[in-house]
Amino acid sequence: MGTQAEIFGGSDEQTFGSNIKVHHKRAWVHVLTASTSGLEVSLPDATRISPGYPIIQIVNAGATNDFDIVDADGGAVTTLTITTDNVATFALIDNSTTAGEWKFGKWTLNSTGAPAATIFPWTLGGSDSGGGRTPFKFDFTANTWSASSNLSTLASTTAGGARIEGDGYITNGFAKDHEAFDADTAWSVKTDQQYNRDTCQGAEQATTEDRAYYIGTNTSGSGDLSDYYDKSGDSFTDVSDLPEQKHYNFVTSDLAGYLYTGCGSSSYASTQNANDTVYRYDVSGDSFASRTAAGVAALLFAYAIADSATKNVVKYGGRNKTSSSPTNFDDVERYNLSSDTWTTRSDFTGGTTHSGAATHIDENERSYIVCGTYSGGDGDSVFYHTDLSDTYTSQQDHSNSSNNGRFHVMLPLTT
Repeated sequence: MGTQAEIFGGSDEQTFGSNIKVHHKRAWVHVLTASTSGLEVSLPDATRISPGYPIIQIVNAGATNDFDIVDADGGAVTTLTITTDNVATFALIDNSTTAGEWKFGKWTLNSTGAPAATIFPWTLGGSDSGGGRTPFKFDFTANTWSASSNLSTLASTTAGGARIEGDGYITNGFAKDHEAFDADTAWSVKTDQQYNRDTCQGAEQATTEDRAYYIGTNTSGSGDLSDYYDKSGDSFTDVSDLPEQKHYNFVTSDLAGYLYTGCGSSSYASTQNANDTVYRYDVSGDSFASRTAAGVAALLFAYAIADSATKNVVKYGGRNKTSSSPTNFDDVERYNLSSDTWTTRSDFTGGTTHSGAATHIDENERSYIVCGTYSGGDGDSVFYHTDLSDTYTSQQDHSNSSNNGRFHVMLPLTT
């Protein structure tokens, strides 16, 4: 590798014609254009940085040349292209060597700096009283909902589901029926789930590309069961069990080899109290490890899946137990997967989030929330939460108010 120049400053935008090195002090956003092919951008010396900090974001703003990201020893980390996957955010996991161990997520920005306009929030399923067969798309640029004419064939719609490579997968929570929704083109029947995944949202794992992992929430048995669905083989495979049962828990991925699950309850019983425990699942090692507990024990909450940039998952509201005079929460917490820390955010007072849905979607760090409730009330209310300013903004109500928003799966799908 050739001689490197170091970059300093809070943010940096430049065109470079030789290999460069991003600096860890203050600067975290680097908007770079390579003037020739074959160039490398080096991450900092890991021994000079504490794990989990900083988050370094690198953008390939060029129209001609891709460039490689390497560690401080010159080892390959990833490539930023000029078309797809042209933005990457890096967090340090281990600093015992100069090269370190870096986790990263990548996504695509268009020429205006906005996300690719083909990604929108969709709700699939919803309500355990029927009528949830219709998918709904939310155009966040126009603040409008539209119903798809392609209906799910699932008989019951208390939904679990996952996103795999831009398509949505949904399951009947009280049975095992399993269908795929191909970007508003058609539904296709898939191999049945192995377990009854009531309200269990799976997590896509980018290191395996075509898999979604499901952890916990089994209505007909133990809630410690874990498995993954393989898209290419249309099959399910068991993995190691959770150290404890979890129902109505969150499941998310850091898109770099680990899954995270937490909160929920240790039993499917109607009076079961919520818990606060969190675990990390190592995909390659097929093992679980304890992480920092949440500040508020909750179940049946809405949560925004961790996005590829910030590695944060946000938990909205929920309740302290499933029924028998439960207390509904408006507490909001953000969990950072890389640093294993919980941060209190502003309370969500826009509606009851019981069995609601949320997802992260755009470059402004917004999480879109569809409320949920047992009957009537605010179950169709929609808000977005801007993480940077920690504020909530009301949006157009969900189109299918008869469902009260309950038990939707909300996914960012390619359309």
